[in-house]
Amino acid sequence: MSGYAPFPPFERWAGLHVDADTFAGFENALRHLQEATNPDRLDRAVRTATRLAAIDTGAIEGLYEVDRGFTMTIAVEAAAWEAALDARAPVVRRSFEDALRAYEFVLDLATGRTEVSEKAIKEIHALICAGQENYRVHTAVGVQEKSLAKGAYKRLPNNPTSQLSGQVHHYASPADVPAEMNRLVNELRSAELASAHPVLQAAYAHYALVAIHPFADGNGRVARALASVYLYRRPGVPLVIFADQKDEYIDALEETDSGSPQRFARFMQERVHDVIGLVQVATAAPDAPSTASSIASLRETFISSEGLSLDEIDTIAARVHEAAVSTIDEELLALELPPGIRHSVSTSRVPVTVGDYLARGDMTRFTLHGAGVTVGRTVVVAVRKAAAQGSLLEVASMDGVSLPVELREVYPVFSTIFTIKLRTWAEGLVRDLLARFDQESRKALRAPE
Repeated sequence: MSGYAPFPPFERWAGLHVDADTFAGFENALRHLQEATNPDRLDRAVRTATRLAAIDTGAIEGLYEVDRGFTMTIAVEAAAWEAALDARAPVVRRSFEDALRAYEFVLDLATGRTEVSEKAIKEIHALICAGQENYRVHTAVGVQEKSLAKGAYKRLPNNPTSQLSGQVHHYASPADVPAEMNRLVNELRSAELASAHPVLQAAYAHYALVAIHPFADGNGRVARALASVYLYRRPGVPLVIFADQKDEYIDALEETDSGSPQRFARFMQERVHDVIGLVQVATAAPDAPSTASSIASLRETFISSEGLSLDEIDTIAARVHEAAVSTIDEELLALELPPGIRHSVSTSRVPVTVGDYLARGDMTRFTLHGAGVTVGRTVVVAVRKAAAQGSLLEVASMDGVSLPVELREVYPVFSTIFTIKLRTWAEGLVRDLLARFDQESRKALRAPE
């Protein structure tokens, strides 16, 4: 094992800190959704999370590039998502579909309560790399293409050399991989790991697999899928890491290589909280008819007849408000409304309390008008009161569902998860606004003169 630092036994991770109270809050919220929400809606939300994991896992490895708009389009299966996928290089669709099949296997592995085995890990590799014929090897004579064996351990060393320092990072040698993978599986089956917090289970499985690097290529993709086994079991969502979180992700892994895994455990926990937050937003959207059906009905009707100062928080709130207004307005402008219907946007600055939150800055009202009918929704960004519990901000709809916002999602820049949550929330608000306008229009047309 010359140069290779074997991954530690799980007992050295067992004492790492997990914010169990915050995790329990998210877990309880998800459990409530499972009990109170239409199962189909919850399944769709988890499916969206799985698609997020599948589209960005290849991008993290540099197989292709993504941006937030593309990731969201593919994940939520928005209109023309297939065309958006086809517009990219063939490797994008191939890798995405391979990853989806791998995550289906992982979900089966998780829900079947089958013990993780070397055979199962090899199967994940075979599925997630199914369409990848070759991988690149850096040699003394330059970069060479090698054929990738699926579901088989590596036969050649794959130790990378840092372009900055020139230092070589050693993974397990091909000769040592079988013994190290056997040791890993034994650790994953240990009673101590079985009783550990799921965040630590997922973080440890991920790190140890990457430390060994048992396959010629695809190790990161396999590690993220393997971690999802434990998170699908509890709390019930996959691990989702976005491509634009790669630097933070790699930094946390490198600290773990140096013997300090706490940052990586925290990083993994934050990703779990993020994806549960997305599932909450997706399932909490009003159970209104689709945009298309509401427009079709309207057409028929009308045509036939913290550590921050308050000033800094206000600045953040204003940016979030601007993004929310812009997103909702884009959704409304994209609608092909029938003649006789228009929408307007008005802004005021009336202070208002929303539960444990106090609105800061502007209040914006989005209104649909037509044939004497007016239906609107008012949106504000509210800041949590000092003594209250919860997210720092809420994008609050005065007549419907609010969007909780964590500070780290919007500061110092908007994160991918916030952009997707905001778009999902805005789509729900617009669907509800259309449905209510359609309902009021029908009442008005039926009313006696």
